[in-house]
Amino acid sequence: IPERNAGQGAARNRGVDLAAGEYVYFLDADDELAEAEALGFLVEEMSANSFDLLFFDAETRHDAGCVISAINPASYARRREYHDVTDGPGLFVAMSRHGEFSVSPCLFMSSREFLLKRGIRFPVGVRYEDNPFTLSAVLAAKRVAHRRRRLYIRNVHGGSTMTQPLTIRDIEGYARCRDFAEEQAARRDLPAAARRELRWLAVHYKWQVRRISAELGVPFPEGYPLGERLINGIRCLREHGLGYTLWRLAGRIK
Repeated sequence: IPERNAGQGAARNRGVDLAAGEYVYFLDADDELAEAEALGFLVEEMSANSFDLLFFDAETRHDAGCVISAINPASYARRREYHDVTDGPGLFVAMSRHGEFSVSPCLFMSSREFLLKRGIRFPVGVRYEDNPFTLSAVLAAKRVAHRRRRLYIRNVHGGSTMTQPLTIRDIEGYARCRDFAEEQAARRDLPAAARRELRWLAVHYKWQVRRISAELGVPFPEGYPLGERLINGIRCLREHGLGYTLWRLAGRIK
């Protein structure tokens, strides 16, 4: 579907609007499905359980020389299966507490009716649009689950969105993600546990803004108090493990 100069978010929104089927799935151009029957399996599960969203896992393949730290491996190949049917906030909390929540829209199938009814859209013209889209979807969903099955292959290579040089747009994108997470964390209709995880996520986005600003030499007026440093350290430990965290603290991973 041509969406010239409008970006990935606009193209995906257009795809949802024009789709004729009951379910929506997003497959990035550089990636592939791991099984020929992957979509059939997901459709059967969605239909049999009346899911709003169904999450699954992936394998990540890196070209030689690519930066591996861009992806949290635990959120792609999860160690646990969240098989039971629950609501979206409950699944978000469970996955987040184990460092296994991913914002990639390629790692879940959606009910098209659910997306349209709840007005869930990708932001247009910004980077990291997956973050508010996936968070909006999971926080609004009433019936969700996860299948511990690697149905997707993520190919990471030089020149992709995840590996291209940082720009001011990266700062703006993460700043918008931070604002969105803070807005959601203020919602009184969400469980306290979900609001807490969202506050932690907002701190993570703020750290990303600060990190990229420093790399680009752009002033960042907000402070980085000890409490936020501890939060980011804990997030890093539970998502990447002790070795990665120590490596990053030593300055070898940005």
